[in-house]
Amino acid sequence: MFLNAELIDAVSFGKTKMSINEFGYSFSRFTDEQKAIWKLGNRYFTEPFYDGYFYGNCNSDANIKIDFYTNSTYVNIEISKIEGTNGSTLLDMEVFVDGKKVLNINECGKYGITLGKKSRVQLFFPYAAHYFVKNIEVEDGALIEPPKHKLKWLAHGDSITHGSGASMPSLSYISRIARKADVEVINQGNAGYIVDENIVTKINGFNPDIVTSAYGTNDVGRKTIEEYRKDLYDYCCKLKAIFSMSKIYVLSPVWSAPLYEDERYMHKTPDVYRIFDEMNRIDDITVINGLRLIPNNRKYFMADGTHPLDSGHSYYATRLGKILFPDLV
Repeated sequence: MFLNAELIDAVSFGKTKMSINEFGYSFSRFTDEQKAIWKLGNRYFTEPFYDGYFYGNCNSDANIKIDFYTNSTYVNIEISKIEGTNGSTLLDMEVFVDGKKVLNINECGKYGITLGKKSRVQLFFPYAAHYFVKNIEVEDGALIEPPKHKLKWLAHGDSITHGSGASMPSLSYISRIARKADVEVINQGNAGYIVDENIVTKINGFNPDIVTSAYGTNDVGRKTIEEYRKDLYDYCCKLKAIFSMSKIYVLSPVWSAPLYEDERYMHKTPDVYRIFDEMNRIDDITVINGLRLIPNNRKYFMADGTHPLDSGHSYYATRLGKILFPDLV
């Protein structure tokens, strides 16, 4: 039998909504309100390169997953369309069975996996592409049961939260933490973006237990310190107002070579961390020092000295996971 729309909706996570068209099912991790804001552009980004760039990022599937238990002896998956985000060629979807990867998908077509017992099947969507799932097929009458996640997590951030630097979707720091703690996460990272209160919106039907924000690095080259301070304060206050029932953690930037080695930016770096320390004075906002999350060493980063490699994401996940979900990781 083919899973119908109701079942697909029930076993898909990390989304704000599901859409159906002639290509099948697709998912969005941002609200329409957020997409409209990014479609308008931002006064801090005047270069032609950024025309439509952040809106394009909105269409990527970072940390969206299909996740279910089944007693079927097989699962067939048909992918009808794959769109790389802003020209990206990082298209891999990973398929896991009972926590072990069994398949990589990066082309349209039909794929099958064989199961021998009741199993948990997970499809991890890529962070730099948008997938259309035509069909998911199991045995007639087979059990389809969504997992019961322990907590809900909303993650704001820029490229590292989005997933940049991780070689596979399951290896980003967000994926590593969510898998280990077995929590549901909506990843609203947008590569290259800055602190902006306008993108903080409520998500209908999703009330997060934890909210994290990991913006800040991209602001350094685009804002004065005074603009940085005001924007971060307004943003933190908006987080507090919209997510008053959530635990809110604001992460200062992780180490990066531009912040500490580039003469254009390094003079601002001490002020940046002082500004984040000031946000601790806002009730119900907890600031986490990003410098303690990844070793401050180029070997854990890509050649740009900014985006962590898989090893950097691993450190990030281990250290942050123990803070966010101490009872689950």
